[in-house]
Amino acid sequence: MKKSLAPSSVEMFSRGKSMKKASWILVAVLFLSWANPAFAQEDPLGRALLLYERRDFEGALQETNRVIQKIPTYSRAYTLRGQIKKERRDFDGAMADFNKALELNPKDGLASYQRGVMRFERGDNDGAISDYTQALSINPRDHDCYFYRAQARERKGELESAADDYGKVIELNPQSAEAYAGRGILRLYRKKDAEAKADFDQCLKLNPAMKESLNRRIVYAKYQRDKKKR
Repeated sequence: MKKSLAPSSVEMFSRGKSMKKASWILVAVLFLSWANPAFAQEDPLGRALLLYERRDFEGALQETNRVIQKIPTYSRAYTLRGQIKKERRDFDGAMADFNKALELNPKDGLASYQRGVMRFERGDNDGAISDYTQALSINPRDHDCYFYRAQARERKGELESAADDYGKVIELNPQSAEAYAGRGILRLYRKKDAEAKADFDQCLKLNPAMKESLNRRIVYAKYQRDKKKR
């Protein structure tokens, strides 16, 4: 396996952003509950979802357990329970629930994404890439998923593939300053200095507040690149 040359871009993001992204399907379901108050009574997970949104994770867990006891083959319930357990820092329990959700429904994009995040955090880059790729096969316009797959590939030292994923993020979400920064760093490592500068300029145009952190990363990338020449 190739040794990674590039520092991961994970430090540029809070864990909260990842958790917010991870709830993309739940938000859609919650919208239905607000638009239609009867939803919580009609959908088996309606009440659990409302409690989850209110950050009552103990109550949401109890409700989801009840649904699973009643409908043990309901894959979405395992996905939700996995998210609740992750919020409660029961990471082994969360992983088991995401595995169960995907066993019941291999096309559960949210479960694939969430398991990918957990695998990445545990250092299982191959597993994370596999899960992100599966999630993208379900929703190929999910620019966040491309971004996180780029991070896993970057960590593995697959710099060209990682740069391609950052490029896909930019194609789908041209306002992503972080993707320009990530691709620019990888271009710098690959001695594409002019293209890297163009990415850095666009990054700072979109988000000037990143200047200090980006400069630190550029200095480190140049140091690592030049050290390799010796």
